[in-house]
Parts: sequence; C-alpha cells; structure tokens
Amino acid sequence: KDDSVKKNSVNIRRSLIFDDNTVLIGTIAAFFARKGHQFLIKAASSIINNHPNTKFIFIGEGSLILEMKRRSKELGLSKNIEFLGFIENVLPYYSIFDIFVLPSLGEGMPLTILEAMAMRVPVVATAVDGSKELVEDKVTGLLVPPQDVKSLTKAIEYMIENPEKRS
Repeated sequence: KDDSVKKNSVNIRRSLIFDDNTVLIGTIAAFFARKGHQFLIKAASSIINNHPNTKFIFIGEGSLILEMKRRSKELGLSKNIEFLGFIENVLPYYSIFDIFVLPSLGEGMPLTILEAMAMRVPVVATAVDGSKELVEDKVTGLLVPPQDVKSLTKAIEYMIENPEKRS
C-alpha cells in the first residue's frame, strides 16, 4: 500500500468507526438479488446483537439498495450499517476492512475477492463457482453455503472472535 492510500484509509476508517475496538466488515457489490446482500443483512442482525462494536459497510449501487436500506432500518441496524453507494476508487476501503464478505448466490470470477486478498483482508464468501476457485476454505478464507444465514453468521463471528486468524 502506498502512502496516499494509507493516509486516505486512516481518515476513512476514523470517520466510520465507533472507537478503536470497532470491527469493520465490508462488502463491495452491485445491489442485485444474486449478490446476496439480503443474507448478509440477516446475518448482521445476529452478529451486531452478539458484537455491538461491529459495523458493516456496503459499497455499491443497484436496484435493491433502497430495499436493503429499508430492511436494515426495520431490523434496527442503522447505527451499525452504512451504505456508501458507488465509489470509484475502492482501494482505500479494502484497507479499512477487518473482514471482507461476499455472500453471492453465483459468481464468475469475483474481482472483489482478489482485491481483498491482495490487500491482505480476510475473506468470508459463499462456496459458489468463482469464489471457491479463489478461496481455499480454512486456508485463505472461509467458505459457507449460499443462502445459509446461520453458516454466514457463524463464519463472520469466528473471524471477529479470532483476530489472530484474521491476520
């Protein structure tokens, strides 16, 4: 990471966290049903209940963004979930994530996983074609079955509770 990315990342993280103990969980994907945002929001509800110092960052835009914002508000998660919309240069955001999650129902070759891994961010993803080609379960990240909120929750909580595994 070059110095400008590091400096920008520090400022971005400072603007998003509650305190130094905040765990930032991020996803970058267009808001379409196949990207699985709805499953991550359901998982976030349980995760935030057990780990209130956790914050979820959603980057992207698409036809379901308003519905996802509504769901997070209905679940009382507005304080812990931020929807940042489309961001052209996402590189500094990878740097601030403690965990990257891609809960897709299907993928070709998910560049976001490659980018997260290149930035040394631990990955939790669904075991769909493209993702399971990139992530070796329990070695380079964690894979969970698609649409399985319980497994997704468990994998993310494992990463939260085991910072040594994240690094």
